[in-house]
Amino acid sequence: MERPKAYCIVRKDLPPALKVVQAREALQAATAKFGRAPGSELVLLEVQDEHELLFEFMSLKNAAVCHFNNEMNIGYTSLATHPFEGGPRFPHLKRLELDGLNLPQHLVHS
Repeated sequence: MERPKAYCIVRKDLPPALKVVQAREALQAATAKFGRAPGSELVLLEVQDEHELLFEFMSLKNAAVCHFNNEMNIGYTSLATHPFEGGPRFPHLKRLELDGLNLPQHLVHS
């Protein structure tokens, strides 16, 4: 049986370290709203910019939360969904690709 999958989408136009922080913020908000799903997988994806992020958020309807970064005045930065059982219910997410976060070496743990 396939494990449930939660999706997190970040903006490609953000610096790499900020992507990680914003993804965490969206995941925390999604966990607070939808609860935890032990054993679920996380799928991390990217969109080009805030416009594409909001498009994906609208298409997900009530299945996601979108994070707005007020402190840095950079708008909506990331979104996260609740874990879906039985595979993804939004096949359009497959078209998004993660080009790699290319994290600075000091942020990577061995």
